[in-house]
Amino acid sequence: FLFVDVDDFREVNDTLGHFAGDEILIEISRRIRRCLRATDIAARLSSDEFAVLQEGVCGEDDAVATAQRVHKEMSEPFMTSVQATPINISASIGIALEGAGGTTAVELLRNANIAMRKAKQKREGGAVVVFDESIKTASFEKLDIERELRRALDNQEFDMCYQPIFSLTSGQLVAIEALIRWRHPDRGVIPANAFVATADRIGLIGDIDRWVFDQACSAMQNLDVDGSNPLDLHLNLLPSRLADLRTAQELDDAIGKSGINPRRVILEISESAAMNAIQKSRTAFNAYKSVGVRLALDDFGTGYSSLTYLNRFPVEVIKIHRLFISGITELLGEADLARAIVTLGASLNMSVIAQGVERRDQLSQLRQMGCPFAQGTYLSEPLFLPELEQLMHTPDTISYLGSRVSTLS
Repeated sequence: FLFVDVDDFREVNDTLGHFAGDEILIEISRRIRRCLRATDIAARLSSDEFAVLQEGVCGEDDAVATAQRVHKEMSEPFMTSVQATPINISASIGIALEGAGGTTAVELLRNANIAMRKAKQKREGGAVVVFDESIKTASFEKLDIERELRRALDNQEFDMCYQPIFSLTSGQLVAIEALIRWRHPDRGVIPANAFVATADRIGLIGDIDRWVFDQACSAMQNLDVDGSNPLDLHLNLLPSRLADLRTAQELDDAIGKSGINPRRVILEISESAAMNAIQKSRTAFNAYKSVGVRLALDDFGTGYSSLTYLNRFPVEVIKIHRLFISGITELLGEADLARAIVTLGASLNMSVIAQGVERRDQLSQLRQMGCPFAQGTYLSEPLFLPELEQLMHTPDTISYLGSRVSTLS
């Protein structure tokens, strides 16, 4: 079986209209037929999906050769009666062979569909993927994670940990970055980057964000009952949540319930998120500012117009991307970029935080260039709340970390 899916066909319908879209689909059908033998069967499954059944092929190479012929036909521009300019169309193709995880027509079509979706994930026009059991396993694991994520909030499987941020002048602990973890009953502790994108895609990220806001703000209040530990709290925000004004209200509610000073809350927004939502971000940023929180540009320095955001948005904190820190002692260019960001931050009266500090020599270099704050595994791994409380109430530990930072030259 070959499963052929036209890439981004919805954009054709939205741009040229359904009449032109129908003309292109008819032409696609003709081109697919030209690639097949007389005994092969082709069918249209849905608006932009086609299937081809081939019998008597000599293994994977024959099937792939057919897919390549389809791609070659598709590479020729398409013309319609309503558009004078040629239109380029591509397709993602999945292949399933009898015996490779399926024997019935239903199984083969399902497997070809799974392979096609894997091809589409490559995000390159003309991709071909042949189904195997590893693809099936990964697909089913993805579905399992989606189902389990929907239950995780109700089952109270999420937990928070906090990565300390230190002053490179005094060595003191000055802030913590809140990081969600999933305590999966079978898989153990799962970091955020392994499930947050899935939660965003299936529409759970809003519920998770509200939980994170409540937990982190409550933890801050408990850490500073007597006012002796005025740490700042860093919270991360996904691009999809940036322009949703409900997010600002939910953050305001969490801060209000905890009673902490909103100025101690720093909302981290990636530079790419600001770039991708630049028209809506200004309104959203102002909404967060009205809550009273401060704003930080995360992973600063990798975007093509980083300086633009500093002028357009009310940013008070910039975090240097860890890529610059990783090569700061070996690569002159990256050291120069990090130094330039530190200088820029000082001139604009912004706090600058270096993230991803993993070695003593990196920390020493950052202090020499005047970087005021840093975080990373060399200073401290992310800590769950009991561990963080123990750290904060163990003067010898804080003194040790502080001296390790402040005595570097």
